[in-house]
Amino acid sequence: MHRARETPHRDQESLDVRRFYLLMLIEVQQLQQVMTELPAEKAAQYAPLLSKWCAEFEINTPRRIAVFLATLAEESGELRFVRENLNYSAERLMQVWPSRFETLDKARQYERNPAKLANYIYGKVKAKELGNRPNSNDGWLFRGGGLGQATGRKMYAALTAALGEKLGVDLVRNPERIEEPEIAVATACWIWTKQKNLNWIADSTQPVTIRFKGRPIKLPPFQAITRLWNGGETNLRSRMAYLVKAYDALGVEKL
Repeated sequence: MHRARETPHRDQESLDVRRFYLLMLIEVQQLQQVMTELPAEKAAQYAPLLSKWCAEFEINTPRRIAVFLATLAEESGELRFVRENLNYSAERLMQVWPSRFETLDKARQYERNPAKLANYIYGKVKAKELGNRPNSNDGWLFRGGGLGQATGRKMYAALTAALGEKLGVDLVRNPERIEEPEIAVATACWIWTKQKNLNWIADSTQPVTIRFKGRPIKLPPFQAITRLWNGGETNLRSRMAYLVKAYDALGVEKL
């Protein structure tokens, strides 16, 4: 009895599966080794998505992936937060934005009121920078989103122009969709490679010179990436701890 020959459709399906596994740049156990609080089901959900979009945007070497995962681990609370909460106490507001909340009385006007706070900080103070419309709800609608915490109408529009067709989404019309796992991952990868151009810094093993706030500054690679991604060096010690774990998980020689 002759074995039936596979149809072209089945042949293509098998090829697609092989290609998928060849692109599994990030294994579930590696992800959990970096993010020890990440539940197994979340790791299983995110590992293939991260592998797919990291490959798409050339975050495709162990060193690049390690630096990227360490950054995302801090920014997203180990992939738990895909939208900025902004539910701060008055005391915390004075720590996060000391120049905007100089007194406790002012901070109390915005404490535990995320929408009001977002529309003040992102819709008034930083409206022009972020492309948000003044006297609107844009500050809240376009608050930090995705694993990369994309912020502002201008950024959501750029992400839509770059990824909207592939992902089937218009993030200006539907900003809440940035919370969906694949969109959360894809947007972070695009920002890393296309908007901030961080792969070359991740490749570096020596201090690099970057432009930060209009002037050149020389920093170790991971510190430089943190400045460019975060706008400062918030929680640098915690970020470095994630980086050590990521180097171990991906077999990268420590600098």
